[in-house]
Amino acid sequence: MENNSIEETGRNLLRVSDAQIKRASRTKFRRLTTSLLALALAAFQIVPAFATINNTVTASGTAPGGIPVTGNANATVAVIVAAPAVSVVKTIAFAPAGGDANGNGKADPGDVLNYKFTVTNNGNVSLNDVKVTDANDGVGAAVVVVVPTVVTTDNGSAAAGTLGDSVNASTTKWDKLGPADVITFTGTYTVVAGDIASAGGGSGIGASGGAEPDGFLDDKATATANYINGVTTTPVTSSDKKSIKLNIAPGLQVTKVASKTTNAAAGDVITYTYTVKNTGNTPVTNINLADTHNGIAGALVPAFVAFNVGNTSTHTGNTINSLSPGDSATYTATYTVTQTDVDTRQ
Repeated sequence: MENNSIEETGRNLLRVSDAQIKRASRTKFRRLTTSLLALALAAFQIVPAFATINNTVTASGTAPGGIPVTGNANATVAVIVAAPAVSVVKTIAFAPAGGDANGNGKADPGDVLNYKFTVTNNGNVSLNDVKVTDANDGVGAAVVVVVPTVVTTDNGSAAAGTLGDSVNASTTKWDKLGPADVITFTGTYTVVAGDIASAGGGSGIGASGGAEPDGFLDDKATATANYINGVTTTPVTSSDKKSIKLNIAPGLQVTKVASKTTNAAAGDVITYTYTVKNTGNTPVTNINLADTHNGIAGALVPAFVAFNVGNTSTHTGNTINSLSPGDSATYTATYTVTQTDVDTRQ
């Protein structure tokens, strides 16, 4: 019996030593694999598709005879996949004091438009270097986007205006925006006469759904940001387009005055004076005058004389190339009364 006990104890010791050797080998292999993976990621700047939090618990003790005994277990927690995202929503409104001078709800020269750009971090990671740029098809001064100094909402848990995990120390961008945080950039644009003259300008398809120029001041805001995980930088972007109707109201007025209107006799020369005036708010182009009457066909040919003083319009011969708002031009034509006119125009 004594010999059997000694043999059993020996077998137990061998089993313990073998288990320890295997565990030690597995641990060294895992450590080596982890180190090689880390080196590969660093060398090639590869970001794993997901991240994990790994931990190992170890129990240590001593068996009879002073034999060390250990046991361990591992637990792995998968971290949510990083999903950086940003959104921007733009609104346009007339400035509260005199923004819509004539109250017609349309953009006229001199009207001031207030822009707001609401930027939200709708991803699950913090964003850096948050910027907003704005472009429209107007011809006035470019919109200057003003960077806010406080956060609008802070992760849904803090009062508006507090920074928390969103930090700003720049006048050109918002430095760090935490998940679910919201900030509001602002800007203004003053409508100029050129916007009306170009009918909104631009190219492609406008806000009306037709080809531009479409009579709208089209405006596109773009938000950009970066997600930086310490290894790589991932850019994200979003845009929003808004438009406002321009008050385009073309108008053209023609007046005609005869030098003699009664008792015209054969041989009298009648001089007609024509005034063409742009009564609208946008230039009118390619204007020609044609006058017909029941005298000799084709006898009245209006000839360009002059523009009014201070005009900015142009002409080529008897054709007005462009007549600016408020400008007017004078034409004249002559007609000699015939005996036929006297005989038959009773």
